[in-house]
Amino acid sequence: MFKLAALVGGTGKAGISRPFDAVASNGLSFFTSWQLQFRYFNSGDVWCKRSGMNAPNSAHEFEPQRSPKKREPVFNLPSVIVAMAAVLLGIHAITEWLLNQDQNFQLRLTFAFIPAYFSYPVDQIPVPAARFWNVVSYALLHGNLMHVGINVLWMLAFGTVVARRFGSSLFLIFCVITAIAGALAHLAVNWGSPGLLIGFSAVDSGLMGAACRFMFTPSWPGAQPHEKQGLGLLASLSNRSVLGFAGFWLVLNFVIGSGLVPVFGDVSIAWEAHMGGFFAGFFLLPLFDRLLPRRSSLP
Repeated sequence: MFKLAALVGGTGKAGISRPFDAVASNGLSFFTSWQLQFRYFNSGDVWCKRSGMNAPNSAHEFEPQRSPKKREPVFNLPSVIVAMAAVLLGIHAITEWLLNQDQNFQLRLTFAFIPAYFSYPVDQIPVPAARFWNVVSYALLHGNLMHVGINVLWMLAFGTVVARRFGSSLFLIFCVITAIAGALAHLAVNWGSPGLLIGFSAVDSGLMGAACRFMFTPSWPGAQPHEKQGLGLLASLSNRSVLGFAGFWLVLNFVIGSGLVPVFGDVSIAWEAHMGGFFAGFFLLPLFDRLLPRRSSLP
């Protein structure tokens, strides 16, 4: 006679976790594997005497219950990110392949951000009512496939972690606010200009500004990137990683956007809108974190 310590998961009769007496018919004095244990359980030679239970009919009664394997999604992205990417690509597809040149021009007069709309007399503005929505709607339009492609990839890189941190509703509100911030920054530098501002890059810059305040902080084992504690303002301004990341991006953005380095040829880059979106996202992260009950507020 010997004692066999069994630690078996599950519930019901198989849910035991204490030593029990066992009698083996072939004289073995110990078990070296669970396979041998199950073999004796099947033969009926092992009895759970202390627990008062009958010998199990099958070894399967002692097997831990396994939860069904979950299927991994094809795209491991938040649904709001997938939806936003589909909207941006879908709108560009419509403007590129379904609208003629005149319709595209009218679409841009209605939905692109034009600084002149805020300084010209109303009777000289093609679509006066556009001033109520073009501070946001401009972000949904793009000039060509490369333009929308870069902005979608940019959003996937930095928007994913922010969307997981905020959730869908707050993420969309955040996008609207950073789009407005980018438009206002562009307006301040280009007051009265009839040039058109389009593209999602101001929002992408805002997502980058928010992400840099928590993606460089240390995390506990098993924590996801979006679960990291965000840095306070003073801590962010004294963190070398944050300063290096933000400084490099701002300088690069200014150099390319100002035309000192003509990377995109004759295409003008709205560096002012990028910076407006970036600083909005950087400074708004604590406010949005306070709206999340699961996350403590930043100092």
